[in-house]
Parts: sequence; structure tokens; C-alpha cells
Amino acid sequence: MYKKLHFISYLALLFFSINAFSFEEKSIRDVYQYELTKGESYQCFWLSEVEKTLVCSFADMYLMNDIFLGASLFVENKDQQLLDFGKQEDFEQFLHYRDIIGGHDLRGEDLLLYRKTLIKSCRKNIDVCVNDSENAFFKKYLDKIILDPDTVVISYVAKSRDTLEHEFHHALYFQNDHYRLVVQEFWENELDENTREAIRQRLQGIYDRNNEDLMMNEFQAYILYNSDKVNYFFNINFIEIREMFLERLRVEGLEKLLFRN
Repeated sequence: MYKKLHFISYLALLFFSINAFSFEEKSIRDVYQYELTKGESYQCFWLSEVEKTLVCSFADMYLMNDIFLGASLFVENKDQQLLDFGKQEDFEQFLHYRDIIGGHDLRGEDLLLYRKTLIKSCRKNIDVCVNDSENAFFKKYLDKIILDPDTVVISYVAKSRDTLEHEFHHALYFQNDHYRLVVQEFWENELDENTREAIRQRLQGIYDRNNEDLMMNEFQAYILYNSDKVNYFFNINFIEIREMFLERLRVEGLEKLLFRN
């Protein structure tokens, strides 16, 4: 069944082809407004606001997760474990997250490590291998791009503004030193330990709670949602914290970078 799912996704990739070295540069707002044509499974652009950041808009969440989910789970899991589809538990985990994950944010250096680890593992265990969709996408579009470890790749399902906003703010955290420093200082100096612990507990089901950098990165991406979803997600009233954070960004001259209405 797993191989059938990947074969279908692989066929979808063949309907659309782009040149990895001629990606158009667009602003985040223009990316959001871009309309995928009927024959396009996805389209990728370099972001004009954030250096060395490729954003890919997908028509189908399943195809996107077929390509990026294994890498995201590998990077954000504390043990950096690869999915072993010979194990029922791993297969069910893949199906579960494939249905709910709406976007991805991955650094070039992490993607390189994931690819190398997966290819090496496949020599010993055929159930821990690169799937067809993943292999086709990386070979055609990403393998040479991520040779630059400072590259960041983000993805989302077309027209999902909340997800694009979330992933864009991850890109800012990865690529903008000033922004990342402000986030780190806010986390350490403006949040009390009870609030930080509440955030860790809510995120630990998916992410490594002991990775403090990951916790800060996820915190800032969720707190900047232009909605009240963040309050529901964390079960904490973050309105005051959000306003404090936004004020700090204004003072630092960084608010203009955000993808907000």
C-alpha cells in the first residue's frame, strides 16, 4: 500500500517540470497570490525578502508530505530517527501526519544530512529508503540547491495563508540574524519559566522539547499568527505576549519584515 501511494504521487510529479536554476524571485505576498494552473502540482520561487530561501506552493498536501514529511520528522525528532515502513507503527505515524501537516521548513544542511543518512540506511534496509516522489523532486530541483547548507526550503498548500505565514516566519528565524537574536532575547528575558514550560509541553508531541532553539523557533512562528488559533493551540492567552513581542519588533525595526495584513 505504501509503495502504491508513492507511485501515485510520483506520477503527479511528472505532469509538471521546472528548472531548478531558473526559479523566479517573488515577494511573499506575490507567492500567496500566485494561482497554480490546472496542470501544476506545485511551483517554487526564491523569496525576495529573505535571502537563500526557496518557497514551494503545492496543490496537494499528500504530495507535499510525501516529499518533505520524512525529512521534517527526522530533523525535529530528538533521536533523528528515519521512518521504517517495515514497522506498522512508523507507517501509521506517516499516514497520521500526512493528513494534518500543512507546511514544512527545512535548512539545507539538515536536508543534506537527511538525504545522506537515508541513502546509507537504504543499503541495509529496503524499508528505510527514499520514496519515488521524494527522489524525483530532490534530484530534479533540490539536490544541487541544498549543496549550499545556508539555503532554506519552505513549503505549504496553496492558498493556506496561515501556514504560509507560519513557514515564512520560520525562514526569517533561520536567515535573519537580527530577527533570531530578538526572538531569543524575548524568550529568555520576557517569558517566565511557567510560560516557556507550557509551550514545551504543547509542542513535545511532535518536536524535541529539549531543543531550546527549536522551541524558540516554533514559539515565534505560532505567536505571530494573525488569528486566535494560537490561543487554542497552546491553551494560553497569548494576546498580551503577542503585543509585547510585536512592540519589541517595532522598536528593532523588524515589524516591516512580517507577513501580516
